[in-house]
Amino acid sequence: MRATLHQLKVFQQVASSLNYSAAANKLGLTQPAVSIQIKQLEDNLGLSLFEKIGKKNFLTAAGHELNHFCTDIFSRIDHMDMKLSAMKG
Repeated sequence: MRATLHQLKVFQQVASSLNYSAAANKLGLTQPAVSIQIKQLEDNLGLSLFEKIGKKNFLTAAGHELNHFCTDIFSRIDHMDMKLSAMKG
């Protein structure tokens, strides 16, 4: 698997809002850019992360699992930043 932190951040934002346009707006990206990042991430994983039913997006089982990992990953990165900043301070 090859996933970038950027792709994971985009995924996490879409997962929280279940809306590509809202995620794009919050991230300061265009909706097509968000769609491309999610598509590339899904292609790299070989799994669908979202399922579209009508006009609504839902997380697949893989999407739920990845969302849990993203929460852990970004929490650890925040913790690392705080620890290293404290060492500078």
